Amino acid sequence: MRPGSGPGHDASLECAFAYASPTVQLVLALQLPVGATARDARDAARAFLAAGEAGRLAIEAAGGTLAVRQGALPAAGSPMDAALDEIPWEGCECAIFGQPAGWDSRLQPGDRVEVLRPLRVDPRASRRRRVAEARRQGTRPAGPPEAGDG
Repeated sequence: MRPGSGPGHDASLECAFAYASPTVQLVLALQLPVGATARDARDAARAFLAAGEAGRLAIEAAGGTLAVRQGALPAAGSPMDAALDEIPWEGCECAIFGQPAGWDSRLQPGDRVEVLRPLRVDPRASRRRRVAEARRQGTRPAGPPEAGDG
């Protein structure tokens, strides 16, 4: 049985919930009621992680994965605890198949809800810093060629 399925879930849709960082990778297949939102998928994923061993078995039974880098495990914790601690459950944004979406977005069968981590570095500031460094060294900055180069 997939997470989120059971009695009372006659009309349902299959979707996935995903989160990835350098230390935690989670993909969880979910069965949710028709009309479910990205928030419902997030809440279902959180509930299964909080279920500990039962949640791990449900994740595996649904064909999902949870991988946590060994060094990221709490001293006396499990991979489930590490994922629960790291995933930004509140105050973050989400996407559906990489396209920005709101947590109130209704899901379609087969959608993948992805938690977006906040950027640690502004990409424009990073690019400016690389260009300035390249100019100091007299080389071209790393990255794609600029328009008009040829």
